[in-house]
Amino acid sequence: MRITDKIIQQRVIAGLKQSAQKLSKTHNRIATAKNLSRPSDDPIGSAKLMSHYKELYKVSQTIRNCESSINLLYYSDAILEKVGELISETRNKSASMASDTVDSDARKTVGSEMDIIIDQMMHLANSTFSGKHIFAGHKILQNPYTKDASGNISYQGDQGEIKQRVELGNQTMKINTIGSDVFGQGTGIDGIFKIFADLKDALNSNNVIEINASLSLLDNEINKIAMFRGELGVKINRIQASKDEMKILEISLKNNISKIEDVDMAEEAGKFITDQEAYQAALQATSAILKLPKLTDYLS
Repeated sequence: MRITDKIIQQRVIAGLKQSAQKLSKTHNRIATAKNLSRPSDDPIGSAKLMSHYKELYKVSQTIRNCESSINLLYYSDAILEKVGELISETRNKSASMASDTVDSDARKTVGSEMDIIIDQMMHLANSTFSGKHIFAGHKILQNPYTKDASGNISYQGDQGEIKQRVELGNQTMKINTIGSDVFGQGTGIDGIFKIFADLKDALNSNNVIEINASLSLLDNEINKIAMFRGELGVKINRIQASKDEMKILEISLKNNISKIEDVDMAEEAGKFITDQEAYQAALQATSAILKLPKLTDYLS
């Protein structure tokens, strides 16, 4: 085949374009610090990258779930600690009032204090975390315990369980504590509010037998609070362990993504210099072959 000047020129220009494109890609990788600008740059790598990003999203979301769950559980435990302390203090006062050396006036004085204790317990039962009531079941936007004009307290929440996915997979964990399980349904029904109300009546009526009877009931409530706190502790430990595992997996995924996506700047800088020199050599060769004028020709 006869090689004409036109064919030579076309081949030279094609080679120059190829060299320029290679230099441009190297420059773009340095400028963006990314190996891949589009899927076509590396179809296999892009597919792996998408898979890693999808898994990373799940892991990161699970970590956020763990963190929010741990915060709620810690707060719930802190409130239950105060509940237990209040019951213990009330139990100690009741024990001292059950003594034969105490007169009716002293018992009435403690009986009047029971109104304050009941209000304190109700305040704890209506505790909120991030603007949401923690003992209300699903009715997180309203007080789980209310008091009517007669002073009777009743539970207005429900038995709804709030669950979070704190591990990879479909398994969830209940992270809320139902108020009625802890405090009971209210005055005149069951739970701590009924015990406090009955104790108040016993103190005001100087009924030593009923005061003594309240001591074992208060002990049961103290044990119940300890049981709930123990369950919260187990959940906190489990979620913390899951979070630690997710953190390790998150680091691994980010490293895998970085290996595919991020540029090795030192290596890429070396390539850029090589590509730049190759492009300049191609320019000089093209100029010689095509007999292009130099800039100095116009300045002379």
